[in-house]
Amino acid sequence: MKKTLLAMGVLGAFSSLAFAASNVTLYGLIEEGVVVSKAKHKDTMVDLKAGFDSGNRWGIKGVEELGNGYSVGFILEQGFNADDGSEGVAGKAFNVNLSFMLTADLVLSPSVVLVV
Repeated sequence: MKKTLLAMGVLGAFSSLAFAASNVTLYGLIEEGVVVSKAKHKDTMVDLKAGFDSGNRWGIKGVEELGNGYSVGFILEQGFNADDGSEGVAGKAFNVNLSFMLTADLVLSPSVVLVV
């Protein structure tokens, strides 16, 4: 009986964690292709080629509403080679995009002057 209650408690803890992380998105793009080439009087060559246009990448992005029109967000994006799974740039994590944002909805009344 105690083991069942403990298991239910652990499952309940993980379900609340999953609910709290609902503003986070995991995404990715894989560009992989086969290149077949044949020159006159030569053998046909077949190559596997990755990242033709914008490259292979995966990322995590999220936004959290803070209230009163404020929100914070982040984007972490890592490039990789689809052929072997290695990093796009060795030793550099999130080398494609690493950004943090703070946004605010500003409503200015006619009596408020914004000086930049």
